[in-house]
Amino acid sequence: MKILLFGGTGFIGRHLVAHLSQNGHNVVIVSRNKEHLEELIPESESYGIINLAGESIQKSRWTKKQKEAILTSRITVTRRIVTMISNVKQKPEVFINASAVGYYGTSENRVYTEESPSGDEFLASVCLAWEKVALEASDFTRVVITRLGVVLGKDGGALPKMMLPYRFFAGGMVGSGKQWVPWVHIDDVTGLMRFILEKPLLSGPINVTAPSPLRMKDFSKVLSKTLKKPNLIPVPSFALRLALGEMASLLLLGQRVTSKKAVDHGYRFHFPLLEEALKDLTGR
Repeated sequence: MKILLFGGTGFIGRHLVAHLSQNGHNVVIVSRNKEHLEELIPESESYGIINLAGESIQKSRWTKKQKEAILTSRITVTRRIVTMISNVKQKPEVFINASAVGYYGTSENRVYTEESPSGDEFLASVCLAWEKVALEASDFTRVVITRLGVVLGKDGGALPKMMLPYRFFAGGMVGSGKQWVPWVHIDDVTGLMRFILEKPLLSGPINVTAPSPLRMKDFSKVLSKTLKKPNLIPVPSFALRLALGEMASLLLLGQRVTSKKAVDHGYRFHFPLLEEALKDLTGR
């Protein structure tokens, strides 16, 4: 299938291009600034659209201006895609739009499924607005919302930053350690994206997280064990909030998210356990 990929030059996008291309799909990376999207639509060939485009939430402190950029960058591109889908004669087979588990808000005790309501924090409001626009395309094609967890990879995502203190023997849990980390290996992100493309009965939101989320205190222990480095120096919450402002919530708060929908539809995770995932990514 021909795949029009928005946001294809980022961390997840690069891996997705390689994975889909290796598995027989023809991927075309689309710039978010391209003026005439309709020109990309094939006349008779079946095609799908994947949208990963949006301002990084980790780029800088969440000032009012940066918050506006995070939201606007997502809504603008998604709105253009939905408008294109509604206008073109040849509809896509599927439209996959990214979102995040931040949709659910945060909790130390709740378990979140795709049926859970949205939270009321900043990221939850962004995800809710983003998904609402994407789902407007449901009148024209199959729409799948991929709620991404904490993506782990060698060359991007959260892992390189999490590993750095350990390399200097200064590693430890972040904050209270009670917050959940809904992690997922990059290979399962790309694998599940391809699975969605090839599963015509799968629609609506789907959590892209491994089936074994851990609390931060346990996550840090597994990381320490894998790296063979001490896990001695915790990072206090106040220090992170002082350094990062509201963005510190990315590390200090979390959510226990299930991947039951993916498993129930037949997806088999390559890395269901954190220890296996970290060994693969660190070469240990």
